[in-house]
Amino acid sequence: MTEPQGAGWTPPPAAPPPTQPAYPGAVRPPMPDNHLGVAALGLGLLGMFGFLFIGGIPAIILGLKGRKAVRAGRADNDGTAVAGIVTGCIAIAFTVACALFVAFFAYLDAIEFGYG
Repeated sequence: MTEPQGAGWTPPPAAPPPTQPAYPGAVRPPMPDNHLGVAALGLGLLGMFGFLFIGGIPAIILGLKGRKAVRAGRADNDGTAVAGIVTGCIAIAFTVACALFVAFFAYLDAIEFGYG
């Protein structure tokens, strides 16, 4: 088969050269395991601003596990885990204060109406 002869004909472009293989030691590092600290902070805030009884204790537990993951090198959000522990403690303190407040006024109500 003969190539077409004519004015303006150009051969098609050549294929690009093959790419080089990746550097043998270049392995993507694993992503940090930050979900424990974030969950601790979320539960602590949830406990502080609404759901008093279900936020504080799980926030402290997850915050402590998140700090353990930071020390083991699996996570990098120590501040978030500490914030989860602190907000969990505040949520527990607020829950205890609310329970004492309700108990105190229930006691006053009982005294006023002669129940106690």
